[in-house]
Amino acid sequence: MPVTDFAEQYRQAFASLGCPLRRGDGIPLKELHAAEKRLGLRAPAALRDYYRVAGRANDFNCAHDYLRPPANWTVKSRKLVFMVENQGCCLYGTPAGSQPSGDDPSVFMAENDFMGETDDPIPWSRIKGRCSDFLLVMLHHQAAYFGAMPYGATAQARAGLRKVLDRDWSFVGELFQMRAYRKAGRVVCLETVDGGQVSVGVNDEAELAAVARDLGLQFTHGGSHGGIPGLPWDAPAFNANGVKISYSLQGEGEAVVLIHGLLSRSRIDWDDPGTAALLAKDHQVVALDLPGHGLSDKPVKEEAYGLELVEDVIRLMDHLEINKAHVVGYCLGSIVAAKLLARHPDRVLSGTFGGMGWLRQGGFAQKVYKHFRQIAGNAVRACARSLGKLALTKKELESIRVPVMVLVGERDAEIKKLYVEPLQAVRKDWRVVKIKNANHLNCHEKPQYKRQIAKWLAKQTRR
Repeated sequence: MPVTDFAEQYRQAFASLGCPLRRGDGIPLKELHAAEKRLGLRAPAALRDYYRVAGRANDFNCAHDYLRPPANWTVKSRKLVFMVENQGCCLYGTPAGSQPSGDDPSVFMAENDFMGETDDPIPWSRIKGRCSDFLLVMLHHQAAYFGAMPYGATAQARAGLRKVLDRDWSFVGELFQMRAYRKAGRVVCLETVDGGQVSVGVNDEAELAAVARDLGLQFTHGGSHGGIPGLPWDAPAFNANGVKISYSLQGEGEAVVLIHGLLSRSRIDWDDPGTAALLAKDHQVVALDLPGHGLSDKPVKEEAYGLELVEDVIRLMDHLEINKAHVVGYCLGSIVAAKLLARHPDRVLSGTFGGMGWLRQGGFAQKVYKHFRQIAGNAVRACARSLGKLALTKKELESIRVPVMVLVGERDAEIKKLYVEPLQAVRKDWRVVKIKNANHLNCHEKPQYKRQIAKWLAKQTRR
């Protein structure tokens, strides 16, 4: 008999993952009612019931994308915004009104408008027919990809894997060209584009080995990381001024340092898309987890971030006895890289800024990051609040003398407007490459992105 009670449906999903919900995982109805009264609306039953039983299950709700607590719900262009993409670039919402449009309405997505800094209408596009389906797919997506399950791994999908999953596993749903499946204590997410990567989340080491055997997978990264999967089993780390920083090292040749984005980690930005492996064919590739992210320590004081992020990269280079390196960043990583190029020109061979341009000192874009304080844990909030200290003056930007390339998604309208266009006005000598069919969420996953970096580094490498 199909489950028609939303709350029970969610309970069963968590139980199937081997993570049964507890009483404290739910949000009291009075908090939901207070949020509805404040906004003058009634949330649909499918959404309200999720919050009622699992609204505080943050290991899942905030592993990557962020389920907003009711106190932070907003209404934008007649949509109730209940979830924000991990870097704040996209919003997810349901129709907002005094009466919900059904118990289980569609879910819509929109590009963020600077986290509420403007009142202009924003366009929404429908991405899922039912809210309950969206919540369940996102639950499994976070479990397999982003550390909600204690053990995880990634692999390239073999031919015929989808047929096996469709036959032997329970299909949860599809979203963004990703299909989610589950068995008791196991989650598999299969991408249907760009090489067919598969990610797995399980509860113990034996289960991970069993999934690899049953599905014929050869994992490239995986292991137990206290709820954070994805880096090599014995990822090294070093002490950076009292903060443990995890990193990976592969390949030989001129050094390339890879710096990931906000609310991400090296596995997501560099390992899973195959960028690190591609670059390691000709270079020594160093990929670190910045403080507050991944396997590294997560201090909650702002003093551990800001300019310290730049110095942490230098400390890692010193630890590995690397005199100079090509520095490649994505989003936050590009902000760190730009400041590093300005502060330590003697340590850099070239720079690559992905998904970012110029964070201008005194500019509007510098103010955007203060809004991250409400959509992440304490460590990431502290990191985000510190990013204004990494803004560059025009003089600093002009002072950079090493070659630089900028990569941005052709559909990444906000990044182009806020960061890339101001940069181009000052540094007309820097090449800007637009990644086809890419936005801020998937730019670093596109094959063109990693090929451009490899091609660029080949030209900059000393022979």
